[in-house]
Amino acid sequence: MNKSDKILITGGSGFIGTNLVKFLLEKTNSKIFNIDKISYCSVPERFKDYINNNNYNFVKHDLTNLKKSRDLFNTIEPNYVINLASESHVDRSIDDPVNFVNNNNSIILNVLESLRNKKFLKKIINISTDEVYGGENDKPATENNKIITNSPYSASKGFGDLISNAFFKTYNVPIINVHCCNNFGPYQFTEKFIPRSLYAIFTNSPIEIYGNGKNIREWIFVKDFCNALFLILKKGNIGENYNIGSNNRLNNQKINQ
Repeated sequence: MNKSDKILITGGSGFIGTNLVKFLLEKTNSKIFNIDKISYCSVPERFKDYINNNNYNFVKHDLTNLKKSRDLFNTIEPNYVINLASESHVDRSIDDPVNFVNNNNSIILNVLESLRNKKFLKKIINISTDEVYGGENDKPATENNKIITNSPYSASKGFGDLISNAFFKTYNVPIINVHCCNNFGPYQFTEKFIPRSLYAIFTNSPIEIYGNGKNIREWIFVKDFCNALFLILKKGNIGENYNIGSNNRLNNQKINQ
């Protein structure tokens, strides 16, 4: 990355996005653009220690609007795009699958269409999830695992993988799909398992454990994930898929011990 590069992060006010923006501002001299519609789980700008950084630019925008998305991308002319914008809570996808899936599918499709045939674009990284492999984390998934989706959330991310590959094959859009395990760390919204459990401990409330608590998840600290994304941003091969994990697989009971 150099000073003349523009890196655009969609969903940059979310948990991972906030950490990634901070990481990139510290690691590069590039201009960083954060595009986010601002939802219930977004990190408010006032809580970020980099809002006065001259290389940081925030734009409030809903990526489900294709025309405005095209205009915005054409105005910014980003060289690199990291797509983090999506709804990510599995329970919400189960409660309201139509709106949830429509939102996530529209975002990735509009991002790809807005960036099709753009000479200024060098690379798009689409952030997916290891849940597209079926959500069984008792052993590591490989990049060759088949897509098996077991929730509306994972199905929407699986669509993102497939449509990204289609745009790569059909239009030569320079895209990479990244599948990551569960992140944890600063700025994470309290509906997620680890911060929700910590809040319960601090308030002397019972800890809620899904099912029997034996469901295994693989966990990675968010800064480690950001570092892996940075390596892929610099060295990742266009058209490839990369899995990012930690090999730290624990069930919910073990985490809360």
